[in-house]
Amino acid sequence: MYGKVKRALIFMLGLCLFHYSFSQNSITVTGRVVEEHSGDFVPFALLRIEGTTLGTVADEDGSFSLKVPAISADQTLLITCLGYKPKKLPFGELKEGGDNLLRLEEDIKDLGEVTVTQNKRLKAVKILKAAIARIPVNYPGQDFTFDAYYRETVTENGVHIKLADAAITIRQGGYNGKAGKGKSRFRFLEPLGSNEKGIFSGEPDDYWNTVFPDYRFHDHFSHPLGAGDRVKIHHSRRSINHTQRGMYAEVEGGPLRTLGKDLVRYRDLFMLKFRQYEYTLSEEPLADGGRDYLVRFRPVLPAGTLMSKRSRQRARQNFTRHDILSGSIRIDRKTLAIKAVEYRVSRDYRKLICSFTHQALRHFGYEVKITYQQNSGYWQPGRILRKDEFIYHDTTQNLTTPYSVITELRMVNPESDIQNIEISESFVAVWSNSLYEYEQVYDRGFWRQYESDVNFARIDATIRREMESTHRLEEQFGMKDQRIREMNLKKAWSNQSHH
Repeated sequence: MYGKVKRALIFMLGLCLFHYSFSQNSITVTGRVVEEHSGDFVPFALLRIEGTTLGTVADEDGSFSLKVPAISADQTLLITCLGYKPKKLPFGELKEGGDNLLRLEEDIKDLGEVTVTQNKRLKAVKILKAAIARIPVNYPGQDFTFDAYYRETVTENGVHIKLADAAITIRQGGYNGKAGKGKSRFRFLEPLGSNEKGIFSGEPDDYWNTVFPDYRFHDHFSHPLGAGDRVKIHHSRRSINHTQRGMYAEVEGGPLRTLGKDLVRYRDLFMLKFRQYEYTLSEEPLADGGRDYLVRFRPVLPAGTLMSKRSRQRARQNFTRHDILSGSIRIDRKTLAIKAVEYRVSRDYRKLICSFTHQALRHFGYEVKITYQQNSGYWQPGRILRKDEFIYHDTTQNLTTPYSVITELRMVNPESDIQNIEISESFVAVWSNSLYEYEQVYDRGFWRQYESDVNFARIDATIRREMESTHRLEEQFGMKDQRIREMNLKKAWSNQSHH
């Protein structure tokens, strides 16, 4: 508890210092973000002074209030939102304290698809169900292991503030095409492990004493993993935290939480609840002249109807989110193997994501992209990219800060030399486990060679530019390790003194 209490005090002190300095000689502009042609509200658009960490997020009705230092009047305002083209304009063009109307143009992409018309009886759901029936044939039926690279980053007002990554081996259970069992819940783990190995051990009540419920980058779309799903972290590294707003929230669960987005393995949502989605079928041309089936899906019920339904569910405390996703499923025409899946919460449904009233952080954006690779006749995850968006609203200062969490899991070797991972070695996907706080010594020599062998493990120039204002990342990795060791020593001393 010592480390958590210390973080809370640092968080509050940081906010106080920030608000005192920020309130001096500033400009406040208000307005609304709307769709260019229809005039409809654009909820949760991100507004940011380009090249800085200053910004805000529009509310559900598109309204916003942005407070910046007066010196920002000559800079550029960048407005972005999922499904719309980015827009830039001089910040000085906005009326101070006035009702500014910012218009965004919808981003309509031409995917070069050809609608299937030769056989009108060929329905999208029929193709999708046939692909699901072929899962035990097209994917490994037995447990298998593969080597992978995992990374998680956090941005604040669109600027990177935290990074953690790891070289890992995953043991994944076989694909059987059966439905998942619903949302995962906190559960006691047997056998007990040690914190050094990344295992959380304790009763459910310990969760509330271990994690600040008000400051978690929580996941509303988690799925229960198989009993045999495990991950061994060989090497990891983590930066220092560059937050300008005193934000110390952690990313939950590590690599296995991202692996759980594989809905071919953990079948749920649009892969299971067919009556709650509309499906359309088209064909997408391939570079070799062939074509894939492309099944698109979206919710049957409009957002307004679901809002009324959610109000009743909230009263009964059985709030669900299984019918608010949109996306596509790419299927091989010959084998009916699912080759790629993309899903997200589109604009009108974002307000339905987060039901937490006690959370300081509100979850308002969600997107997942999965591609599969073929190996020895079977398909398995090649890359899983997940993006969660959050907003933190400070009611005392009327400041809203947007945060994005991006996690990525990429296959390095489809067949690992490691055949089994014991539970005591696994980094378990529970809320209290965070890779960013995992105690593991940074090995500079290993990472130099690893980045040479695995090019996508190299940290790109944008992240370095935004996070290396004072120290190179390689220096930060060692600094963060030292802080974690000091914190754990203080925890051990505190525990001994209480006994």
